[in-house]
Amino acid sequence: MGNTGDTVAVTGAADFLGSHICRALLHCGYAVRAVTHEGSNGKLPADLSEQVELQPADVRNPESLNQAFQHAHAVVHSTDIMTVDADPKGLADEVNLTGTRNVIQACICNGVRRLVHISSIHAFSPLRGTTLSVSSKLGQNSKIPYVATKAEAHMSVLDAARGGLLNASIVCPSGLIGPGDSEPTRVGSVLLAMARKQLPCLIDGGFWWGDVRDVANAIANAVEANGYGGEVYFTAGQYTKASQLVSLCSQVLGRNVKRPVVPYSLAQTVLPLIKSRAAKRNLSSLYSRNSLKLLRDCPASIDESLAISQLGYKSRPLKESIRDALNWFTEQRIRF
Repeated sequence: MGNTGDTVAVTGAADFLGSHICRALLHCGYAVRAVTHEGSNGKLPADLSEQVELQPADVRNPESLNQAFQHAHAVVHSTDIMTVDADPKGLADEVNLTGTRNVIQACICNGVRRLVHISSIHAFSPLRGTTLSVSSKLGQNSKIPYVATKAEAHMSVLDAARGGLLNASIVCPSGLIGPGDSEPTRVGSVLLAMARKQLPCLIDGGFWWGDVRDVANAIANAVEANGYGGEVYFTAGQYTKASQLVSLCSQVLGRNVKRPVVPYSLAQTVLPLIKSRAAKRNLSSLYSRNSLKLLRDCPASIDESLAISQLGYKSRPLKESIRDALNWFTEQRIRF
């Protein structure tokens, strides 16, 4: 489809990834409708607010989505709730799963030409030491709320696409680093804690890290990708151990911020002690048993070939992403 002047509605537009998606779409020539939860419009950067159409909505409210998607040519659904541990209020289920199903239905009702759903590499079953690809099993049965609900939402989009109800594709990012992390996100909190030497220790493991701008560009390209619907794109970036991430932080800062590295087995044993020390810095959630499981079960490789060939995805050096993120925090007068 042509993109000049076409309207793309973006849910979660005020969030870290969502705001970058809006910028990438604007750069491609789209008219952007920033769909944000009521009361969150103020989180949009001032310069971005001036370039988009603001539309309050709640993914849990189907009628508000019908209004938000009117006359939209495409929708990018990036709203989610990151709940690694207990979710007593059921927000993950309401937002990640029911919200996605509401988005699908609103797209169908409004004749939206294409839906790009933002899933996650966490939506899949544990793949420790193996390769994550489109044939990998989803994690609907996971006891981790975020994993289970993202997996169910992922499957709902695939079902709609494969059933011919909607032209939809899915993008699965990893941990996102870059400028503009105003909340900050879980990853941004880790980066700041590293820079401040606040982490009591590092777990001997690693994760996949990508630049938020590279992922946003790929998502914008997915809006007009020449697919038949149901494509799944992985935009994972680079696998980096926690110790390597801290080393890159040290290089960017010009000072040593390294911390002791604890083997996974030992970390499990002394986890209450680690959490107690982390709690003094409001970082205890980073050291939960589920957080450790996600690190342990991280895949050894991820098949990004489809994102590279169809979306032009290319991941910049991680050091550049860290540098730009820390520089942005400095500009916002966030000390570390």
